[in-house]
Amino acid sequence: MRFAVVGDFGLAGAPAASVANLVKSWQPHYIVTTGDNNYYDGQMITIDANVGQYYADFIHPYVGSYPALNNPGFDRFFPAIGNHDWNATYGYAAHLNYFTLPGNERYYDVVLGPVHWFIVQHRRCGD
Repeated sequence: MRFAVVGDFGLAGAPAASVANLVKSWQPHYIVTTGDNNYYDGQMITIDANVGQYYADFIHPYVGSYPALNNPGFDRFFPAIGNHDWNATYGYAAHLNYFTLPGNERYYDVVLGPVHWFIVQHRRCGD
């Protein structure tokens, strides 16, 4: 079983595409993030361009506008909330509305094969 762990990748453009292509070349079964997935301040208007266009095949259910050609019908993308995923006005609403994750979707645990992951949010992100 192969995992990719990435963070601070969430600004659409050539560098994000390069990181996504490298991650996909590893053929991971799952992707776990360490936060800062949606620069600059976690808005709903930017999350699909910053995350979905690169990782649609790993997100389920995928609700964005980019093609998800190889989505197997179950979630393979488990993001943590970083300080750039939290907007002072809207909190982490974009994260909660975009992803379907276990528990309260801000901090949660998930067992993927032989590994038990504990995903936590950055402490500055509110409660």
